[in-house]
Amino acid sequence: MHYFKEIFGRIWALYAAIIFFPALLVFVIPIKLSFYLREPYGMKLFRGTTQFWMGSFLYMIGSPLRIHGREHHKKGKNYVVVCNHSSF
Repeated sequence: MHYFKEIFGRIWALYAAIIFFPALLVFVIPIKLSFYLREPYGMKLFRGTTQFWMGSFLYMIGSPLRIHGREHHKKGKNYVVVCNHSSF
């Protein structure tokens, strides 16, 4: 059973890499364009593009983004939110 899990994991990783690089080529144009725009427009384009790109990519490889705990945040309060990547 462990052997099949290992094979499946490698096939899934290969599939993710095959999906990632063409998607990168599509989204690199608006990302590069964002560097030439004045702030805050450049950052808005960069964040919007990378969020859409990664959200789409994660969905396509079967790992959709899930956010937990948002309901605990109260309007007007300060919070520290830690993310593991700049696009989210």
